[in-house]
Amino acid sequence: MLALTPLHHALGLDGFGVPHHHAAATTAATVPATAPAATPVPGEPTEQLIVSDAWVALRIAVPLTLEPGASHDLTIEVWDADGRPLDTTDLVVTFAGPGGAVIGQAAAPARERGVYRLRARFDDPGTWTMRVFPPLGDSMLQIPLEVGTRPQS
Repeated sequence: MLALTPLHHALGLDGFGVPHHHAAATTAATVPATAPAATPVPGEPTEQLIVSDAWVALRIAVPLTLEPGASHDLTIEVWDADGRPLDTTDLVVTFAGPGGAVIGQAAAPARERGVYRLRARFDDPGTWTMRVFPPLGDSMLQIPLEVGTRPQS
């Protein structure tokens, strides 16, 4: 399970029914209220997370359980500060493992504008740091991922 600090009211994102998190910025981009939820892999339970900074907001669908050594499909939706879907082929994502190793890749654009998909493999259990680098301003969004930890019910 992901452990982030929710800032529902500060971001003005109440009503989505999903955890909302902020990646340490003074001004937040907003996700349009009409934006559909990220589309995960069918049948795989996911958690929807939202992070933002001054230039972009993103929503990511992350499997509830990230098993070490297994490949996991992730879906990322990205909007600019005006709420428009970000259309790019340069959405870079890195994963830093608990031992310090860093793996990077470009997220593949999906058919829907502003939606990107990637497959990630987490070899070791522990806390991994996912960083997303949209090509806007100095934007870098960071999300901790717990690998090998079962969600609490």
